Amino acid sequence: MDKQKIYEETVLDAVIYFIKNKQYKEVEKLIDVYNKNRENPPPSYLATRQNMENLRKRVVLSEVVAEYLTVQEHQFHTADCPFCEDYDGSLVIMDESGKMECGNCGYHSDALQFLMSHERMRFTDAFIKLNEMFPEEKDGE
Repeated sequence: MDKQKIYEETVLDAVIYFIKNKQYKEVEKLIDVYNKNRENPPPSYLATRQNMENLRKRVVLSEVVAEYLTVQEHQFHTADCPFCEDYDGSLVIMDESGKMECGNCGYHSDALQFLMSHERMRFTDAFIKLNEMFPEEKDGE
């Protein structure tokens, strides 16, 4: 598959991700970037659907959140939600599903969305950071 085709599929996957998460402004930004880079795709074209699924399987959400918040271990992992005035550990982090949700304000996300909203990272930067935190194991390791 050529670089251009991979880039187009990646952009489409990202658009679907943002629409599912109701981030319509991000869709507009992504389309603008796509139109500017159509002839010369940036390195982020490696964020294919397959790579996204492989990354989701490797990510341990509580470890991602623990990089930025104090995480307590109970039946589930919990933390104070950084998006509301919560000091009771209302942010429930579920590693098995790769999702988190605040019982106070209703914030919910996965690791990618958390990095994008909490650290104000772009999709590409969040994708790269998660790949650095949870690298693919090579055969024989």
